[in-house]
Amino acid sequence: MASIYNGAELVLAATGSADGSGGCLFQREPFVTVSGTFPEGKPFEIYGRKVAKHAVFGWNTDPNGSKGSSNPIVGTTVSEVYDYPLMTRAWCFQERLLATRILHYTKSEMIFDCLSSMECECGALEKHEDDPLVPARRIIKTGHKFITGTKSYRGSSTNPAAPLKGEIKEFIEHHELWRDLIVQYSQKNITKRTDGLPAVAGLATEWFNKLTGRYLAGLWEKDILNDLRWMPDEKDSGEEPEYISPSWSWLSVHRGVTWGVESFEFDKFFVTVDFDRTACPLSGHNQFGAVDSGYIFLTGRIMPTTFSIDGNMVWLEKPGNNTRKPFDRPDSLWRLRNLKNNELFCLRLSTRMSTRNAWDDDAALVLVKADEEILKKQPEEVQKFENVYQRVGFITNYMTQGWNHERDSKEMGLYII
Repeated sequence: MASIYNGAELVLAATGSADGSGGCLFQREPFVTVSGTFPEGKPFEIYGRKVAKHAVFGWNTDPNGSKGSSNPIVGTTVSEVYDYPLMTRAWCFQERLLATRILHYTKSEMIFDCLSSMECECGALEKHEDDPLVPARRIIKTGHKFITGTKSYRGSSTNPAAPLKGEIKEFIEHHELWRDLIVQYSQKNITKRTDGLPAVAGLATEWFNKLTGRYLAGLWEKDILNDLRWMPDEKDSGEEPEYISPSWSWLSVHRGVTWGVESFEFDKFFVTVDFDRTACPLSGHNQFGAVDSGYIFLTGRIMPTTFSIDGNMVWLEKPGNNTRKPFDRPDSLWRLRNLKNNELFCLRLSTRMSTRNAWDDDAALVLVKADEEILKKQPEEVQKFENVYQRVGFITNYMTQGWNHERDSKEMGLYII
């Protein structure tokens, strides 16, 4: 289906409809008419209508209004998407990005949307470049640099080498924009969680180029370490998560995720990746589709920790140290509650070089020894390896010095599945 939307001259969208039976045409609210008379006795009439909210199309009157919203990129709230149910659906998110031209039928007006302009009946949508999806749509449709449109990135190289000197900025922008798309996509509604990767496969197909490398369950090989730094950004349901991807994939948490708002451009990493021992066996033939399993091989310094749970609050602790750290966003509270013991491990991942107190801006992956049932899904070489873990979270402000990580950690190679 992705190729159909990608190749269509015009896509008609029932944007105001909650399902397939709602149709495109709606009974609009009547205009308000105010009548009067000018001083010279000439009559007049003024017509008014309810103001239509356009935040779902990228226009947000408050650029800082994204906190706690349903879409942190454009700052839309639940009330603002109520009249546009199609915009809340994961499959439709991909279809909108793939389409060249869209005619939206909403409850209050029709809206024309393409790569160079957007027009609505009320005339409010004037600054098309404010739409945060425009750069991504231009990459998908043309393969060109999304700011100037002058440089093509089409290519098929899968060698995970560093970008060329002249491509560094473009490389950063390309991957940051992908993560922005995933933030939005992850917060959309989807009926079958197993469709999580297929519903974004069309986007990944078009995003793939010489800057990306292999596609690994929603992450890109050439920027894999930054892609690993996601955190859940929506409330945990507390339910047992169904296995649909490796634990290090953002898809594994079954809810919205975020990479934060700051750039990773000047950060330093403390782990290395062995790409020859990193893969995601596919469920089908589509290299951007669903996976049966997945594993990544990292080398870094890992330190044992423990955790405790007080209500819905999780604390990370180091034996022999009185300082606890709040574990604010565990990947799955259900998983932590059902572990056989409280043993966890912290793998120091990165630090922010742009601050003086670098240890205050350290980040770490929080790991647990691999579950036997999940381990059985992996190739024999992974099953037999001594150090195999699963991710249970990612933390910032890791207490590298407060917990003496360098002294009490051990360097090792490990699989994360």
